[in-house]
Amino acid sequence: MKIVLIMIVAVFWGCSPLFSNSTKHLTQPSVVWVTPSDGELVEELTTIQAALSLPIDSSTVHEKSFLIVPAEMVQEDLRSLSTGDLADKIDDEELVSLNGSYSFSADSTLVSWNPTEKLDALASYYVVLTSRIQTPDHIPLNQIPDSNPTYFVSRFTLQGEVSSSVSSEEGELAPAFLLINEIYYDDAESDTDGNLFIELYGSPSADVSGYIIRFVNGDDGEATDEIVLPESTFLHDNGLLVIADLKTGSSDETDVLNADLLDNFDPQNGPDSIQLLTPAGDLIDVVGYGDGWGNEDLQGNFLYEGEPAVGCEAGQSLSRVNYQDTQNNLNDFVINTVPSPGSGEVTPLVEASREEEPAEETGESETALEIISNDIHFTEVVTDPQQDWGDTEGGNGIAFDAYPGSGTVGTTDEWIEIANGRDETVDLTGWRVEMIDGTDATEWLTDTEFQPDEFLVLGNPEGDLKNTTTLKLYDQVDALIDELVVEDANADSLENESYQLTDDGWMMGEATIGF
Repeated sequence: MKIVLIMIVAVFWGCSPLFSNSTKHLTQPSVVWVTPSDGELVEELTTIQAALSLPIDSSTVHEKSFLIVPAEMVQEDLRSLSTGDLADKIDDEELVSLNGSYSFSADSTLVSWNPTEKLDALASYYVVLTSRIQTPDHIPLNQIPDSNPTYFVSRFTLQGEVSSSVSSEEGELAPAFLLINEIYYDDAESDTDGNLFIELYGSPSADVSGYIIRFVNGDDGEATDEIVLPESTFLHDNGLLVIADLKTGSSDETDVLNADLLDNFDPQNGPDSIQLLTPAGDLIDVVGYGDGWGNEDLQGNFLYEGEPAVGCEAGQSLSRVNYQDTQNNLNDFVINTVPSPGSGEVTPLVEASREEEPAEETGESETALEIISNDIHFTEVVTDPQQDWGDTEGGNGIAFDAYPGSGTVGTTDEWIEIANGRDETVDLTGWRVEMIDGTDATEWLTDTEFQPDEFLVLGNPEGDLKNTTTLKLYDQVDALIDELVVEDANADSLENESYQLTDDGWMMGEATIGF
């Protein structure tokens, strides 16, 4: 069984480094985040979502592996129970999930639970994911690393009511949830000649006939246009639906790929709001983008959730991240540089690497280290270890600290070091390091409070680090935070064991793990 160790080292003036260790099995799926989050008070609820660190087998997700349990059913706090006690209560049907349907993202890392019965207002609910959830290779979910499989449990409180899915007039099931997923509103050539589109995402195969897409001017709250989805409109099996703009003068042509419906529309370039309403006119989702906002439209409906999303340049779209809905447009949407109607794919806008940013004119040039030291960044990597960093024998019993062991040296002794140069604590939940070297792998970071001036050591990361590799650090909304290109980190002695960031740039040298 593969063990990955994450070590955080906090360095303070005048005292010794502090070491904190945790481990996790990167070959086991774990919950990266849920929405609603633990402890959250929810005004409205359309769906409950859980993001997993690895793709899972959808057939293993059911009412005994992904449960929504009313808190009134139990006397104790489920978060305090052992996994064994939880398993017994589920098997004995002391814990029974509410009725709902499950849907999955294209890569099977996001599970949505959609209620099919009424949830009570002013009530609390537990979200429980068990080790019955498995990968296609039959590896069970394990929320706490280096232990027997451990369940995930969180709790939220619902302040408003949620109704079950309803049937349409034709008897087809209406969506348990429906969201705006992608908006392409500013084409590089023409906004009025069949290039624009809006993509919806909801319960797979659901009937969305009669649902309304409304365009609202963000400056004054006045509706500028409206699309009513025609009869017999159904979402695809992947939950997506593309509404495309018609070419000028045509009733059946568009340049948008994978178009399902055609209509004439032209959202403004911002500030603008796109609202999604039920056939009865109830607002169920809204996306606002751009600057210069009011709070409501002329009917009193919201123009955005949380904070407005950023505006796009021509040729880019706004896309929802992993189909998530945190009730905040700024968090849920990113700029997609390759608009992708009907596929759900997102290619986030990547800013230039911080090493490439010019130094301010101060009379003196800044070093590479000073340029990026104000943010989270890579500081050191060992791809060809010369020491037993995992303490397989000897050492002080703490793997991947400054005191290596004396045992056999191998690929399990590789490590990556990251520093927090920000002046704030950062929650690394949902962050990841991608290692691109021909045998690509991803290292997920979870439940880590990264303090200012600390060093994070990722010991024995996923995969096998090659001497020539590229490391990319992404945050929870897929923004590229730092990138390191390692051209050749081959080592033959302790003096050149690590590839490290110095005042003179990146170079080979003696490993300085944790500082």
